[in-house]
Amino acid sequence: MKAATAIHVPELSAANLDEIQRIRIHLEGEAAAMAAERITKLELAKLERIQADFHNAAAVDSREAAIQNRLFHFALISAARAPLILATVGNMWVMMGPLLRRFHEEMPPRELGSRDHKHFEVLDGLRERNPEKTRQAIQADIKWGRVMIDWVERKAESLSA
Repeated sequence: MKAATAIHVPELSAANLDEIQRIRIHLEGEAAAMAAERITKLELAKLERIQADFHNAAAVDSREAAIQNRLFHFALISAARAPLILATVGNMWVMMGPLLRRFHEEMPPRELGSRDHKHFEVLDGLRERNPEKTRQAIQADIKWGRVMIDWVERKAESLSA
């Protein structure tokens, strides 16, 4: 038997993205709540640095913003010390990766770099060690991603027209 030497990431439909978003809302929400109870000062400082880098990149470098956004989500899940959630969500991000990069390239910078971005609320919840606040903030961040699903639907409609 020959080992696989290539990975193929399929193009995602709006329905696929909707399903992934629903899964992420639950799993990342649970991980965020767990992180609020378990996070160390060092992990919190790392998340704050990542968010600062994301905020700075959002206005000028969409590719870097996408990288920092991913780092933020994975650092949050890592702080939960939930390896199965991390692995499962990791698979979701692999499937979404190419699309997320294109989406960030086309998203207006002011929306990504806003002080109203939900990552700031996640950090507040972590500082307060408030699991429910942290859960709700990351879930709201992921739900905001509905604009990406709408974007994919519009792209598909324009191609079929």
